[in-house]
Amino acid sequence: MSKRSKLIAVFAVLSLVASVVVVGAIGATGGGAVDHVRWATKGRVDTPSGTFLNTGSAVTVTPSTPSTLAIRFSATGYEQDFNSGGSFSGKRYAAMLIRVTVDGNPVGPGVRFFDNTGKVGVQKPRPTVASYEWIANVSAASHTVRVQFRNLNTFDSATILNSTLTVLDDE
Repeated sequence: MSKRSKLIAVFAVLSLVASVVVVGAIGATGGGAVDHVRWATKGRVDTPSGTFLNTGSAVTVTPSTPSTLAIRFSATGYEQDFNSGGSFSGKRYAAMLIRVTVDGNPVGPGVRFFDNTGKVGVQKPRPTVASYEWIANVSAASHTVRVQFRNLNTFDSATILNSTLTVLDDE
């Protein structure tokens, strides 16, 4: 494949990913696939749980040979401190943790996605945007990629307003 062909292919994939993020941002939900890119969008989900729960975002991939998956989760949301269980520099602190699983097994680290930044009046929603990427090596078979979230402190309120899960396989 020539440099020009590779550049066109990369541009096409990036354009598709940008379209998916825009669709997620305007509140549409659904999913789809184009060549090696699969995605799912999701609307609002909330949890007061301190245990990881599925967000409802899931993508299934079925490579015919062992493959590497590039997994990206992008979302807008917020965290509210109703429990006051954590503190940071003397201020109440609440945070949402996100992780990705492939076939129920966590991939890489769980990450802090949103927090209330330790501000006074922490019960007021302050929506922000975040995105994170994971890499997973998978066998030639059907695999389900899911996103899970939880609160740093049980009974705080984690809210994802809109999200997009995108999975790119190298096959």
